[in-house]
Amino acid sequence: MQSVPSFINLAVTFLAIFATTSFGTVIAGAIGLLRDGSDVEVAVDTISKWEGYSYTCTKSSIEVREEGGKWYMKAQCPKMDGKTFLKSELDLDNCYKNKDGMLFEYNRGNFSESCHSCALSSSASGFPNEFTCVCDPLEQTADPVHLHANIGNNDGFLQCYKNKASLVA
Repeated sequence: MQSVPSFINLAVTFLAIFATTSFGTVIAGAIGLLRDGSDVEVAVDTISKWEGYSYTCTKSSIEVREEGGKWYMKAQCPKMDGKTFLKSELDLDNCYKNKDGMLFEYNRGNFSESCHSCALSSSASGFPNEFTCVCDPLEQTADPVHLHANIGNNDGFLQCYKNKASLVA
């Protein structure tokens, strides 16, 4: 009989350690528990519903285009009320920079000055998320950047860092 309480103590200890790690926080968030283990009415998630655009924006509305030597991303995304949708366009120069022929997340990085032939393709999930360009000095298509990691939906507007997209028709 002594082995059952030992097993329970071991399990409780494991869960206590697990809950204090960042991985434990992710799991706890996914099942709707706070870090302290208390229940919440709405599931807590590590990424706010309004951060990653791929969670909320209309898949068919997402496009990337070049105009005047600059690259823009356009999408239709819901406001926080969940009913109203806005179409906005974000200047991607505000979100990325070219460093040695590779794109990196960077506030006001102005990558368009040294990159061309950019394209948006779908990731394994089927969502348009992978952005590639040919950039100096490599002059070959670099590894894609995943736009979802840096661009979010802020109450219907695309946004990276504090750079909010413009409303478009």
